[in-house]
Amino acid sequence: MAKGKKAVFLLSGVFSSPHPASGGELPTEAVAALGGLRASYDLFLAAAGGDGPDGGVGGPLAAGGDVFSGLCPLPAGEAGDLSRRLGEAVRSLGVRTEGSFFVADDPRLVEAAEGAGLCGLYILTPRGFRLLGDLAPDVFVFHDLPDAVRWILDHPEGPRSVSAVVRRGAAAIRRGGLVAFPTETVYGLGADALNPTAVARIFEVKRRPLHDPLIVHVADPAEVAALVTEIPPAARRLMDRFWPGPLTLVLPKRETVPDIVTAGHGTVAVRMPANRWARELIALAETPVAAPSANAFGRTSPTTARHVDEQLHGLYDEIIDGGACRVGIESTVLALAGGRTVVLRPGGLAPEEIREVTGEVELPVPRGAGGASPGMLASHYAPRTPLFLVDDARPYGDRPDVGLLLFQDPPGPVRGQVAVLSPKGDLREAAANLYQALRRLDRLGLRLIVAERVPPHGLGVAINDRLSRAKSGDTILNS
Repeated sequence: MAKGKKAVFLLSGVFSSPHPASGGELPTEAVAALGGLRASYDLFLAAAGGDGPDGGVGGPLAAGGDVFSGLCPLPAGEAGDLSRRLGEAVRSLGVRTEGSFFVADDPRLVEAAEGAGLCGLYILTPRGFRLLGDLAPDVFVFHDLPDAVRWILDHPEGPRSVSAVVRRGAAAIRRGGLVAFPTETVYGLGADALNPTAVARIFEVKRRPLHDPLIVHVADPAEVAALVTEIPPAARRLMDRFWPGPLTLVLPKRETVPDIVTAGHGTVAVRMPANRWARELIALAETPVAAPSANAFGRTSPTTARHVDEQLHGLYDEIIDGGACRVGIESTVLALAGGRTVVLRPGGLAPEEIREVTGEVELPVPRGAGGASPGMLASHYAPRTPLFLVDDARPYGDRPDVGLLLFQDPPGPVRGQVAVLSPKGDLREAAANLYQALRRLDRLGLRLIVAERVPPHGLGVAINDRLSRAKSGDTILNS
């Protein structure tokens, strides 16, 4: 066994004010959440560069009381050198890197921690969102510090703990079971796509109508040929450019794909997820995996394993907790036929990006048209609290029984609850926060939620589509 104690290192930045959409805890409450780790880990507050006692460390360290074992000064340097120096600093504290964690909102420091042998976890603070594009694709991401703490307690060996669950999940899929698993978009509820009895369980568990087709997930583009009769040149270009990623292609299916997967259509929706654990699950199961979102049908989609368990507890065979979904909104579904490129469902890949590959792109079919794409029914993605969609939510800001879902910070004071999708007006950040924000407002016992439309370009097209399908109506009663 490796010598030394296990530890969790926390960059001082993860104690900054929580992101408005998370509704997360205040710094002192976040520190209190660390108490459960003390039985198994020493806790060190890590200070980078200017984060000295006058630069942000003093507050969290003082708030932690006797929770922290001490301070770990972080060395300066480039990535490789920083990893070496960080490893030396960790070992000087008597800590073994194996089984220890480093929690931060800075991609450079997470990369250095991984290079030093620690398990790096990334928190989506405002800075974390801003720098998310620089983060390595396989790093675990969390909405807030308490979520990361819960994950550490459930996964003491880090990625090795997750790998063990993935292996069990693959075995469950091979024997006809259901597995909830993370993707970069939302969590999916998966079954062997070639086993109609297993797929039928998805519809039963979710109470999903049989006329709503499923997406089939593959671990490698080469696996698509066994599912479809034709891959048009434009589809190959899109696969080369955007896979793995949040793009689903609707293509003519082979007879081997059961009709229950496609709702009787002659086409099948196929995608290759970017999430490492999703692809590992599919590869180990040795079969394509059919999966809709892992939630009760018509309700808000899950972007964490906890969201899944809140709605489907006990209804799946395994659940793989891969942290928070980075994109946070379902994939874009695209049909290619007769030289046309048609967006059947807006999603995590913006139409502008698709146009760069295919040229002209036709935007979505009318609401409620359904058809060969999932997620196209008129009512979908809805919270339990009635939701109304408006262009300007300011008239409802003085009502304490109303929750406001806003794109950016409100211009003035608000009496009720507010969830802000992106204080700086970033549509990618807004998409990643959408379902988390809806869930937070939905838990507050409000009379209704008033959501503002976001700018109708880029990922704003998908966000407005989800809000339009989640809404209860267009008229808000004043009484």
